[in-house]
Amino acid sequence: MKKIILLILLLMVMNIESQEYDASPCYSGLSLIGRPKYGTVYSEFLIKNSEKLELYEPVSEDYPNYYNSWASSILKADTKSPQKYKGFSQGEGNPKLLNPEYVKWSCQYSPSSLIDKDPRTAWSEGVPGDGIGEVVIVRIDITKPIKIWNGFGRNEKLYKENNRPKKIKIHGFVALDCSPAAMSFASYSRFRYMDSYEYELSDKNSYQPLTISNSILKKYYNTKDELVSKGKGESFCNFSDEVLSFLVIEISSVYKGSKYSDTLISEITN
Repeated sequence: MKKIILLILLLMVMNIESQEYDASPCYSGLSLIGRPKYGTVYSEFLIKNSEKLELYEPVSEDYPNYYNSWASSILKADTKSPQKYKGFSQGEGNPKLLNPEYVKWSCQYSPSSLIDKDPRTAWSEGVPGDGIGEVVIVRIDITKPIKIWNGFGRNEKLYKENNRPKKIKIHGFVALDCSPAAMSFASYSRFRYMDSYEYELSDKNSYQPLTISNSILKKYYNTKDELVSKGKGESFCNFSDEVLSFLVIEISSVYKGSKYSDTLISEITN
């Protein structure tokens, strides 16, 4: 009997260890498909290669690193770092296990901060200068009203010290293929480009409306009607109900910060 109990306990421990935290840290400069050649406009490169783009969306806030690939660059974390490792894994090589708080810390300026409904956090581009031409992607329902919090909304001091986008270019895409959420993420792929337009943001530390162009809305509705009429095929997308619209926000010009040249956006939400 004791042997059976010990065996059950051993199996339980092995099951727990098989579910060990496996996220990786965010790091600056990671590109969506690969950094284009020098002088190439990133958004044009993205539009041309949209069918090759694949985005992974985490189902848990413990995996913000999946948003690494939702921006052309990410600012490196600049606050005090938590402990990097929390222990050791079992098995061959006995690798160290990352601390989830360290991963979240490393991703503090990633696109995950753009959709966490907290204007005190923000996505920041991570290249030298003002970040002109850098892009960030957000999955959002473009058929509903959208609002954006420009700049670093944590407080008025940081808002003024850092850059805020002034003019942006908005590029609309729709995902034609999906995969169901696995243990930690869902994926979207085979994107179709819809249209682009220029938009000017106000310089205020609060939400403001982000209006979607009629041309993008028209093409989105036409695409959804087409996909619904064809049926799912091999795709796992729910074309009738699922949010499959994506916006690529490109920085065109900025309101200059009084101290830093990092350009931030705190929130984009319905």
